[in-house]
Amino acid sequence: MQVVMSSKMQSKKILKENLWDHFVQGVLTVEDEEHILYPYIRLANGKTIHILYAGMRSDEEQEEDPLSRLLEVNKWYELLIIVQIGLGSEKKVTYSPALPPGTPFKLATTEIQVFSEVRKLNVVLQGIILDLAWNAASQSYLAVAGSRVYTHRFVLLETPIGKMVLSYQALQERLGDQAEHLTVGGYLQWEWSRLDLLAIVAKRDPMSGE
Repeated sequence: MQVVMSSKMQSKKILKENLWDHFVQGVLTVEDEEHILYPYIRLANGKTIHILYAGMRSDEEQEEDPLSRLLEVNKWYELLIIVQIGLGSEKKVTYSPALPPGTPFKLATTEIQVFSEVRKLNVVLQGIILDLAWNAASQSYLAVAGSRVYTHRFVLLETPIGKMVLSYQALQERLGDQAEHLTVGGYLQWEWSRLDLLAIVAKRDPMSGE
């Protein structure tokens, strides 16, 4: 019991120290401007994360895509991003009622094979639950990836670089019966998963040093 209590206290300390009160923020960069839908976001600490804009638009919405038109290189953004734990091969997700003692809460690094080249990527692999049934419509946006953003059930997380979401359905599929025991303040960790852009919260020119 003492271990559980200390873990919960550690989770609260992590939240207090890392609660950004905002979603992921940074300057959009690309290796090639033809790949604007596969950009990097340069964070305030100078590190970059790779994201993807795939869209969630219905057939009726395909003609209009205001989000893609707002993407510009070297502009600062605040973005709503989903960790796609439900895509691809079976990705392991683990849950603890609180952050395990001694577990660092930070941006991680992984290596991926790109053709004949091995690249290092900064990746988000952990989060602390803020809301188990977060309503995306509670937030205002400049543009969204599709109307389904407003109807999907999301789990809102605090991550080492700002707030992100997971699909509640995908989380259920990965955790099975354990999903019934999820609580606010609980700790989630997952294998490397794609980061998809769901909405643009804010956009402006970068300030000095960003």
